[in-house]
Amino acid sequence: MAEMARRLMGGLGFDNGLFNIEMMYDRREDRIAIIEINPRMSSQFADLYEKVDGTNAYKVLLDIGTGVRPSPKHRQGRYQFAASCVLRTFDDCVVAALPSVDRLAELEQRHPDIRLEIHARAGRKLSDELQDGTSFRYGIISLGGRDRADVLRRFKACRAGLGIVLLPVGGDRENIATAAMQAAPMTGADLYLS
Repeated sequence: MAEMARRLMGGLGFDNGLFNIEMMYDRREDRIAIIEINPRMSSQFADLYEKVDGTNAYKVLLDIGTGVRPSPKHRQGRYQFAASCVLRTFDDCVVAALPSVDRLAELEQRHPDIRLEIHARAGRKLSDELQDGTSFRYGIISLGGRDRADVLRRFKACRAGLGIVLLPVGGDRENIATAAMQAAPMTGADLYLS
């Protein structure tokens, strides 16, 4: 994938800026598909550079924009590995519960470097929010760790610790309302915690 990105961006003449490419690997076909190319920095990935390299991606962007040659660091961050993990389902669901403020504070205390975005509202269907058409994203958890296995272990613990409850569309509305009321502090808007 990295080599595809190098060849593609070089072929497009893109040689001075931040970008991200969303790709999908089809294991059955042993094929990589490009979903989209964004010739900009994505906020979803900005903190990952700092976690691994110790480089603030916004400073790099500012340097490029003001004509200053960026001087990014390499492998000077707190972690050897970092990832942005998407909370996603392939079936539309009703959001029955979101994490309470106390639960979020506990997660942040256990994982001080966590960057969490919740893109769902209690009592609403995931399809009520902006989606990609083939799946339903309801959040993002970005973490650093020793390696891929460590980050995935931390991600699973964080995901379980959130207490997000998703129920099938058309389910029991009374259970949905009860679960949503228990999560009332988080029902007003999306949450961004970093």
